[in-house]
Amino acid sequence: LANPHIGALVVNSRDITETIRAERELAESQTRALVLSKYYESIVENKSFYVIKMDLKGNFTFSNSHYIKVFGGSNEQMNLSSFEGLGSEDHKVLKEVIDQCVQDPKKSQICIIRRTDNEGNRISIKWELCALVGENGEVQEIQGIGFDVTEQVETLKETKRLLEVTTVQNSKLRSFAHIISHNIRNHSANLSGLVELLMDSSVEEEKGAYTQLIKASADNLEKTILDLNKIISINQESGVPKETKSLRSEIYKTIQ
Repeated sequence: LANPHIGALVVNSRDITETIRAERELAESQTRALVLSKYYESIVENKSFYVIKMDLKGNFTFSNSHYIKVFGGSNEQMNLSSFEGLGSEDHKVLKEVIDQCVQDPKKSQICIIRRTDNEGNRISIKWELCALVGENGEVQEIQGIGFDVTEQVETLKETKRLLEVTTVQNSKLRSFAHIISHNIRNHSANLSGLVELLMDSSVEEEKGAYTQLIKASADNLEKTILDLNKIISINQESGVPKETKSLRSEIYKTIQ
């Protein structure tokens, strides 16, 4: 050593790798927590999402500003029942979902609940509800995040209605096609048979009789076509006036 008064130098060192790693993980964890906090805060204050909390009886304990604006109430006046104003079907659905959240806290539940807003409109909301578990491991509250699906629900209803109408119309079309096929085929067979008889006959009186029958069959064919056109008109125009008909006379005219 350069200094003659120092006989020895003692160096004390320790490994701080784990400390640095722990500090880095803590900083990253705090960053993630901050980002997550801002994310949830943005959801709570988002004007497109409804955020609520309920106790296990279904009473509100929290509603975000968007929910309050659309459906009324305030966080200073909580303990209002979430079942209030619901129809019997929606009441049943909500109760079942709350029970499912309590029975299986780790699994979120999806449902659509209809509720009347401040302007009297019926709103359909798709909710994702999950259980909030306390330190004792028991479910304390139910949290819900939802968004308006009224337009989608109404579109689906209209699509189903149009599908039902189309199904009925297709069924009527098939029935009508059978009717046309049956009626036209009968007249066609009659005409073909009469023409063959006419061509095979050499007696003038028979030819005259066959000619009259051909004309009668053609007239019946024309009447059948007119009747079928009337059926089409009646189906297309619900306002067509109706008249009483005798089934006996209609059957008699048909077999003539």
